[in-house]
Amino acid sequence: MTPRRLALARLALAPLMTVLACRGEGEDGARYHSRGVLRNIAYPDGQRVLLIHHEPIPDFVSRDGRKKGMASMAMPFGVAREVSLDGLALDDTIEFTFVVDWERYPTSLVTDLKELPPGTPLQTTPP
Repeated sequence: MTPRRLALARLALAPLMTVLACRGEGEDGARYHSRGVLRNIAYPDGQRVLLIHHEPIPDFVSRDGRKKGMASMAMPFGVAREVSLDGLALDDTIEFTFVVDWERYPTSLVTDLKELPPGTPLQTTPP
């Protein structure tokens, strides 16, 4: 590999390496538990990202440290390496735990996830 290509490869991998390096750091962030509907699974830059339409999170603390709550909405969540996505399909109802790290994208990282029985009622608004 030429020096120029090596430099470009390092530049291209930098965001991914930052994400991977941050995965263990999320444990120090605020931790939340919610339920929702899995709307999409994507793999940008090799990172697993779920689009989840979650229930309201009344105890959510914003970036400025104030408890503001969060309405039901669809949003992206990163996925910790140890979390299995085996058997999950779009529109599955799930229960999950996530931590927030305002220095990472996505800022929320799923650390635990399980599928709920079909038809489990949720408090979500349509996307």
